[in-house]
Amino acid sequence: MKSVTTSSALSLAAVIFFLPSVASHGFLRTLKVDGKAYYGREPGTGAGPSSSTTTVIRTIDNTNPLHLSDPKISSYLSCGRGAATRGAPHHASVKPGSNLVFHWDAGDGSAWPHDSGPMITYIASCGNAGCSKVDSSKAKWWKLNQVGKVSTPGNNWVQGKVHKGQSYSFKLPKNMPDGNFLLRHEIIALHLADKVNGAEFYPSCSQITVTGGPNKKMTGMAVKFPGAYHLTDKGIHINIWDSLGTYHFPGPALAVFTVDEDDREDGDEDCDEEEEEPAFKTKNVTVTKRRSGSTRTNEAKSHVKLVPDRHRHRANHSGARRIASSSHKENS
Repeated sequence: MKSVTTSSALSLAAVIFFLPSVASHGFLRTLKVDGKAYYGREPGTGAGPSSSTTTVIRTIDNTNPLHLSDPKISSYLSCGRGAATRGAPHHASVKPGSNLVFHWDAGDGSAWPHDSGPMITYIASCGNAGCSKVDSSKAKWWKLNQVGKVSTPGNNWVQGKVHKGQSYSFKLPKNMPDGNFLLRHEIIALHLADKVNGAEFYPSCSQITVTGGPNKKMTGMAVKFPGAYHLTDKGIHINIWDSLGTYHFPGPALAVFTVDEDDREDGDEDCDEEEEEPAFKTKNVTVTKRRSGSTRTNEAKSHVKLVPDRHRHRANHSGARRIASSSHKENS
């Protein structure tokens, strides 16, 4: 009898030990677009609020984190486990400048469990047919928005606000072109990133249709998943408890959309901005990297500035200009 009691106690201890790991992960529960909510389905089951039948969020298999060395990372990293080809039935209607609100929680409905690491958002064009049948593992992505630490030096992250039950929000660029897009919003948890392959990735993809933007297609993309991140990137293999200074975001620089003078809205004026050096270019997209400078915060928020395109102006006096999606602090 005693051995049975001991065995039961050990079994109970094992269950208690593993319970936190089950509830320690999560998913994107809700996306709000200008106040309208779209609910994600429960991972694996597809269950959820009645409105989830019109969801725009791709459903994942489970809430377990992804690691870059996972055997199936080639199909998982773009939109989450099982979601690369599991298109959502609908698209959220958005417009340039729309306010996007992301609410994450744990698989058991409690608050998001982690508090350290960046949150990064990408977009990929789906073409005229929409995104429901697009294989996200073959898509190419622009980085649209990124947030990291609240301030430096320190180890206080914007993700910490999500951990406290808050949502994260940012606005689409005011000159976002029309089209159907996959919106890839991810949380990277760095609490175990002092070890190689310790970083945890939680990507989620929503399907959106932008209307009211410039009449110009975006061709050519920045990166693919996998491929954008590497095990030894500074922002992925990092001891956050010792690295209290500036955080180095993984992946490409924030995208810069090039729009012709004919697409410029009346009343737009040039704004001063520090000179930038190009990192690489695509047909209609220039991705730039800002020269380093002192700053108190690593937070990012997407906004739009009109700046002269000096290089194109010298070669062609058509007056083309660049519309840059850059970053500043975001209130969650």
